[in-house]
Amino acid sequence: MELSNIAQFYSLLFSFLFGGVLGLIYTVLSVFRISFGGKTLTSAFLDAVFWAVAAVSSFYFIFNVNSGVVRVYLLAGVAAGMLIFLATLGKTVTRLITKLLRKIKRKVKKLIAKVRAPVEKAANIVEIRVRAASKGSNFFDKNFKKHFKNTKKSSIIKDNSIVMSSDVNIKEKRAEKCKKTKRSQRGKRVE
Repeated sequence: MELSNIAQFYSLLFSFLFGGVLGLIYTVLSVFRISFGGKTLTSAFLDAVFWAVAAVSSFYFIFNVNSGVVRVYLLAGVAAGMLIFLATLGKTVTRLITKLLRKIKRKVKKLIAKVRAPVEKAANIVEIRVRAASKGSNFFDKNFKKHFKNTKKSSIIKDNSIVMSSDVNIKEKRAEKCKKTKRSQRGKRVE
């Protein structure tokens, strides 16, 4: 069955548009692949999936547009449409999607920070309650003091609760910082 020149022109136009859509899909997939860690195995898998989907959809497109008759100009139109899209709009779409993904990542990080703060506060409250509950036990206090009586500075018993050396070190470092700043401020004064 012969197609008229106008029908062939429309078929070619649709193949350009179809190639542009394939180019858009490829651009979106490549941005996601790069954004979420482009391992070679992942890249190969996504490329294989894309080209398989592209081949099946191209076959379906040609079957519907040209009644299943494969014509070289339709395949060339799909390839040209994809290449033209990638050369012109591909870079712009890549930048837009990258900006959108960055905004989404920032929003997710802010959301995690908002959720994290109350969770940490709740964990601190639970820790304080555990310390308070351990203060009431005389048996625990006596055995605890006996056990840690001769320990080195790895832990200090203060008000019947353990203050680990890391807590002490942090407090000592803060105190040293304050002393240094006071010393440096004294040195700056001219008397």
